Amino acid sequence: MNEKDWRKEAACRGLVGPDYDWFPARGRYVTTRTGSQSSSSTQKLLEICHGCPVKLACREFAITNNEPGIWGATSSRQRRAIKKQRAKGIEVL
Repeated sequence: MNEKDWRKEAACRGLVGPDYDWFPARGRYVTTRTGSQSSSSTQKLLEICHGCPVKLACREFAITNNEPGIWGATSSRQRRAIKKQRAKGIEVL
């Protein structure tokens, strides 16, 4: 599936406007002892991603292109962590 093909199947396709902030400002994740938690508005977007049929292709695109924002049910920080793990030879799906 090439880049243009997977975007046609994305669950977020056409979801724009103030209710869909796919590029949230820093600080929309709250770090706790058990990990990061997202704000309620960000959580709503992540739920859309979790059910998306092209979530993995989307995430890989964002990792490859260092995209900001929410892609493939991950934040920029989460994708950086995946990239670091892969650089160490750890396979992260």
